[in-house]
Amino acid sequence: MIGLPREVRQFAKDAASRGWQLARTNGGHIRFVFTDGTPVYCASTPSDVRALRNARAWMRRIEKAK
Repeated sequence: MIGLPREVRQFAKDAASRGWQLARTNGGHIRFVFTDGTPVYCASTPSDVRALRNARAWMRRIEKAK
């Protein structure tokens, strides 16, 4: 995805390799959708240091539950 910070691009690439589909919302956030349709939202430019860690943790929990 063009226009994203390096760490967010890497995070998106890792998620895509694990089966998550990526899309941008109208508000500029990133929507990750798992194969069963469960969404996880993340800011495209996270100001909070823990934002990507929290999204990664949610994604792990969803993957583990399925």
